[in-house]
Amino acid sequence: MLKPMSNPTHQPLDAPAWYAQKWSTVFWPLARCHELQFQHSRTLVNAAPDSPCCLASGMTIWTYPNRSQPIALGWEWTLLGDPKSLTIANPETAATNLRFVLPEGFVVPHDEAIWLTAGLILRMNWQAVVADVANLDIERKNLN
Repeated sequence: MLKPMSNPTHQPLDAPAWYAQKWSTVFWPLARCHELQFQHSRTLVNAAPDSPCCLASGMTIWTYPNRSQPIALGWEWTLLGDPKSLTIANPETAATNLRFVLPEGFVVPHDEAIWLTAGLILRMNWQAVVADVANLDIERKNLN
């Protein structure tokens, strides 16, 4: 059971983080990825951790307000051990409606786009934001 953390009414969400895949596809030039500045949209926390090794887990959604169609990026996160740190649960399962386009006009294949998407996540200050929204105590010295 997930509970919303940035929804002031604390009502259950009818769409999980992966609703990003249901948005219209946005084709974005690979050379312009540095322009993408995602903003936190929503964070969900699992009521019970998925495994005994994690202290908490959940999902987060971030968006970029593109003029024609917003770009959504969602992934599962896990709060681990000592020192407490937030990690991407599995970079291969990050969901987005973003499709990277090479200069030649070809779309980057999915198996390569996974790592480009993970790179976008890693350059964001998502751990601090998720920790604040979900009220998690984490080690902050190595955050962006």
